[in-house]
Amino acid sequence: MLLKMGICNKYTDMVMRCVTTARCAVRVNGCRTASFTPTRGIRQGAEGRPYLFVLCASGFSAMLRLKEERKVLRGVRFGNVGITHLFFADDSIIFVEASARGIDELKDVLSRDEAASGQKVNQAKSSMIFGSSCPVSIRAMVKEKLHIDREALNETYLGLPSSVGRLKGEAFHTIMDQVENQVKWVE
Repeated sequence: MLLKMGICNKYTDMVMRCVTTARCAVRVNGCRTASFTPTRGIRQGAEGRPYLFVLCASGFSAMLRLKEERKVLRGVRFGNVGITHLFFADDSIIFVEASARGIDELKDVLSRDEAASGQKVNQAKSSMIFGSSCPVSIRAMVKEKLHIDREALNETYLGLPSSVGRLKGEAFHTIMDQVENQVKWVE
């Protein structure tokens, strides 16, 4: 991914040495196991991890934007603003039209990103949300193509509801209660 983004060989080699020469050991029942070389990724909490995520996410973002510019991938629109993705920490939220073409184009981006970065979507941790007007047959097609079964209709993300709808007051009522309990108002 770094080379494809035009980052020089010297820097790319330095980063890859940090990733590929790391050794890990774990404790099992209080006894340290033999050390091993991880085969994928960087230890969570490692100092350079956020920077590598940003670099890899930049490449992924560029591929999604290019597909959108070529009008082969369509995200959601809010007036004149279109959104295909949001990134937070090491999470990605992808917005695409639930159509065979849209999903095929997304799969192409995911495949290219995996080949370039070594990162792979964890289908077991992934979920999707469909608009209320999306037919059941289209939902089934999308789930099958992406190998993701879980719909996150009533779940939360970072403590916020993942789906709000028209009744925003009800959706955020528990959050407002929590804020009121934590904040002492002074008049």
